[in-house]
Amino acid sequence: MIKVSVVMPVYNAEKYLEQTLDCLVNQTMKEMEIICVDDGSTDQSCNILKKYAQIDSRITIYYQKNSGAGIARNLGIQHATGEYLSILDSDDVFELDMLESAYRKAKIDEVDICVFKMDMFAEEVEKRYPWHLSILKSQLPDFEPFTYKDISENIFRVFVGWTWDKLFRRQFVIENKLFFQDLRTTNDMFFTYTALVRASKICILNKTLVHQRINLKNSLSATREKSWNCFYIALLSLREELKKIGIYKQVERSYINYALHFSIWHLDTLTMPAFQTLYDKLKNEYFSELGISSKNKEYFWDKGEYQKYKQIKMMSFEEYREVSGMDARNEKHPFSLRKISKCNSPKISILIPIYNAEPFLTECLNSIVNQTISDIEIICINYESTDRSLDIVKTFAKDDERIILVDGLRNEYGKSMNQGLNIATGAFIGIVNSSDYIKLNMYELLYNAAQKEKLDFIVCDFNQFVYKEKNKEYAFDRKILVNCNLYGRVISPEKTPIIFKYVKNVWGGIYKRSFLVENCIRYNEMPGKYWRDEGFLFQVLCYAERVSFFNQPLYQHREESPVPFLYEKASVYWVCEEYQYIYRFLLNSPIFEERFINYYNLRKYYSYMMNFNQIADERKLEFVNRFYEEFKLSYEKNELKEEVFDDMDWDWVVELLTNPMDFYAHYYADSYKKKVPQLKQQIDWMQASRAWKLGRAMAYLPNKILKR
Repeated sequence: MIKVSVVMPVYNAEKYLEQTLDCLVNQTMKEMEIICVDDGSTDQSCNILKKYAQIDSRITIYYQKNSGAGIARNLGIQHATGEYLSILDSDDVFELDMLESAYRKAKIDEVDICVFKMDMFAEEVEKRYPWHLSILKSQLPDFEPFTYKDISENIFRVFVGWTWDKLFRRQFVIENKLFFQDLRTTNDMFFTYTALVRASKICILNKTLVHQRINLKNSLSATREKSWNCFYIALLSLREELKKIGIYKQVERSYINYALHFSIWHLDTLTMPAFQTLYDKLKNEYFSELGISSKNKEYFWDKGEYQKYKQIKMMSFEEYREVSGMDARNEKHPFSLRKISKCNSPKISILIPIYNAEPFLTECLNSIVNQTISDIEIICINYESTDRSLDIVKTFAKDDERIILVDGLRNEYGKSMNQGLNIATGAFIGIVNSSDYIKLNMYELLYNAAQKEKLDFIVCDFNQFVYKEKNKEYAFDRKILVNCNLYGRVISPEKTPIIFKYVKNVWGGIYKRSFLVENCIRYNEMPGKYWRDEGFLFQVLCYAERVSFFNQPLYQHREESPVPFLYEKASVYWVCEEYQYIYRFLLNSPIFEERFINYYNLRKYYSYMMNFNQIADERKLEFVNRFYEEFKLSYEKNELKEEVFDDMDWDWVVELLTNPMDFYAHYYADSYKKKVPQLKQQIDWMQASRAWKLGRAMAYLPNKILKR
């Protein structure tokens, strides 16, 4: 019996197709079929499919003229015979137990749809990005299975409208005549959301099984300029279907909130001229037709999106283009420098740490000197750059007296940042990485919000992208908070300590300078460039009484490539030194220790895992040794609490404490398998170490004790 039919449209996917097919033919589930529909490819995709089909009889190939992925998916479903359907893309990567795990969960719960977790990765960098919004856990019921009725208020935001992180019962799809639309993009939204509202049972598998490849210039989702209105057609079709099956009134609020969210998201991803075309359509037609204009502010959950809606409705295109910061993200927009005098009473002091940032520094400084709020000072801290960074700063400073140049030392980041804080005179402090840039209205929006609510600090969402040669490629919007209800509110970290889990960057916000001074919040001045922001930010979260989050991606963060420092032995332990600094701070502040020690260890876990991923291969084993020793001590002091961790992260902690070598081998599995001969000597050293012996001694502890 065929348990799962994989349906996969293929169009000019030669670059990634073999990797995707390898993930499928090597699935632990063997009772499956792989239906590939070639959509008129003009590259080597057909030959690759034929090669694999000759080797694996489970692969069947169908051909059609280029008609789009939606039509190809429909054709594949018509030929499927499996009990469940897995509808995938031809450029993604899948865990080898994806189908087996999802099928097992679906059968146990006897569901129509099983939804599982996913993450994202860019081909230019060897790093995966978790994406918690693929399943909005905070909005799910506390029981399974469930139906749309249990989450009708937010059914269209709990899950994303794509298919490849879901398993569908085939008979359910046939009985409800579900189909993909004939659209260039967004052709899967109608199918997915219609399925979700028709399903009699839905379950969740809390396991990351799909890794979506992003930043593909030739992918349909990356060329929305040619199909800027497909999302609108899909939204109208979905509403008609909801009315047809008689449930629109039940889900109307969810639908309209989602329609606004999807409209704003599409507008933000476009560049000229499609940006203006869609802007005019939203303003004059789409918002009204989708029912958005008939609702008041209280009807919408995301006040930031509602504010954007009001701006679009009330402003001219040129006005909106300026306040939205669209020009800052448009490569073709020419910035112009102007002679600007020094500000005697700046509202914001902006600190820019700079080291060999020549490729990006002009873009960064342009976005700052052209801010819509002009009462600022710009403190550039140069860390012994050996490229043209210093010359670029001096060129800008000739025309802008607000720029102050500070000489810092390359490996004394904390000390140099404190020097910048010492000379700052603004009411607020902002920090921008020299490889990043910001929207032109970022500081004006943050400053106004901070003044209005008397905030200690406020931080905004950001876009994260990678840089390859001379092309910018946006990765995705990064929401700081998973719980959207916290945006726009004034929050106390003491009463809402969950924010310790999500606020991870010093950039993208502003801090009241008097608040920093009164509480003696400083950087750790130990030598080292990396991780020194963590201690500063942790102190801010401990002392702050009034915090807010701005629900717009105003900060544009460039993902940096690996750097040589992370290959040096000393740099491996910079993160450990930083967390010793934070721990001493907590010991000297018993009230903060009592409140936040569990979140200290959560942040420490996140940072140590990131450090483990970034350091050189030859340093990973010795770092696991240190990782284990410190977390074992925290466990013995009862400072590790399962409830502050996500399930998967807690599983990693348990494995680390139970057997650090298994943790290393499991987490670093791919490289571990490839480099076993090379690592044998390191493994022998690890097993002879004191930490290894302690790990073996405590390995008898049952996991249930660790999970208390």
